[in-house]
Amino acid sequence: MLESDHAVVLYTKSNCSACARAKATLGADPQSSTVEDGLKILEPRVANQSGVHLNDVIIVDLDLSSPADSAEFDRLALISGRRTVPVCFINGRYVGGGDDMVRMGKDGTLLFKLAEAKSIEIEEAYDFGKPACRRIRLSEGVCGAAARTRQVQLVDDVHSFPGHIACDSASNSELVIPMLHPTTGELLGVFDLDCPKHGGYTKEDAKELGRVCEKLCGVSIFPNERIGMGDITH
Repeated sequence: MLESDHAVVLYTKSNCSACARAKATLGADPQSSTVEDGLKILEPRVANQSGVHLNDVIIVDLDLSSPADSAEFDRLALISGRRTVPVCFINGRYVGGGDDMVRMGKDGTLLFKLAEAKSIEIEEAYDFGKPACRRIRLSEGVCGAAARTRQVQLVDDVHSFPGHIACDSASNSELVIPMLHPTTGELLGVFDLDCPKHGGYTKEDAKELGRVCEKLCGVSIFPNERIGMGDITH
């Protein structure tokens, strides 16, 4: 079983729309293929623009096997309870189908599971920018505004933001997410991201990164799991 030997295994069909969405959720861009035990294995290059890569991810297009392997469909059906694909395994465990992957991608669970499987790699050469240059008061900068107002700050051009603190001259846009205690609402800190591009982040980025913070840190970003326009200052 491939899933016992690899961090991430996604069983799909080549002409399946749900499978295409599952592949896109992983950010997969297949570059080459091999044949293993009669199955055609796609070895995707999985990466994004932030220097984060996924290791040990393979995609099996079952309909491209020679011949198409009905026994493999039977085996997967016993595990998933259905004779449909996609079927995804992470760290040797079945995690769901296409809709499950899209949902996990949106709420941050997928990233958490990939981190558990040690499938995430960050380029050593990637420049993460400079750390904060000094202690920031609540009345100062984008971080201070997020902490003071308890609202996500999405700034397309930091140079036009009143009181912006230029710790890194290469930064042109910024996203700051306040992290609150899930029961008391006490401010625990802020999650601060800078980007060298103007307009480097979107409202969708803010929502998804907020979900990741909630999952990984056990904090509250958007109360009651509902995101309103008032929760993001743009």
